Amino acid sequence: MPFSSVLGASSVIKPGVCTSTTRPTVPYEGQLIYETDTDRVVAYNGSAWVYTHSSGLVLVKAETAFNAVSSVTADGVFTSAYTNYRIIIRYQCSTSAELAMKLRAATVDTSTNYNYQRFVAESSSTNAVRSTSQAQAFIGQDGGAFTGLTALELSGPQLAEPTIYQAVNTRNASAYTTPQVVQYFGNQSASTAFDGINFLVSSGTTSGSYTIYGYAKS
Repeated sequence: MPFSSVLGASSVIKPGVCTSTTRPTVPYEGQLIYETDTDRVVAYNGSAWVYTHSSGLVLVKAETAFNAVSSVTADGVFTSAYTNYRIIIRYQCSTSAELAMKLRAATVDTSTNYNYQRFVAESSSTNAVRSTSQAQAFIGQDGGAFTGLTALELSGPQLAEPTIYQAVNTRNASAYTTPQVVQYFGNQSASTAFDGINFLVSSGTTSGSYTIYGYAKS
């Protein structure tokens, strides 16, 4: 993280990285540090450490690539630190397929109780369908040979109550000049505390990357 702020003409800027419990014991006035455990920057004003910045969207799992796989899992990513999460998935399938998710508890997929409403818009046409009591939740489509993008939001995966989700997917049909918008709104209705997620395709394989963020509670 760059530290370029100036806290006055006479300030001595000495940036660093630490945690909230390992701050320098003899800091300099104007010293800036990034606390990895709080995801914030603090500055020393001559007598005390002062909060200066905190991001509302916190990186939980760095961008992770996957190549020619039928599924990819991320475990230990949902904790009590956050209630809501945002996941960005950039991907391309080997054939026309739907991208799905399964929530996981202690590295085990949950394959029941997914319910969702899907909307598809293409040119001037729209259609909708509702699916209930499914083994997985669809979060995107891909026609094969074209890169797609899904922005997935989860609410409460770590809570012992139903997990709510919504996903916005941009896919391309026969070419990049024929984009489609696909939206999903649904839930995993079991009162289960999940800590992981599995991304999988209905057929063939997929390649791309995903990144997981948590929404700060304060």
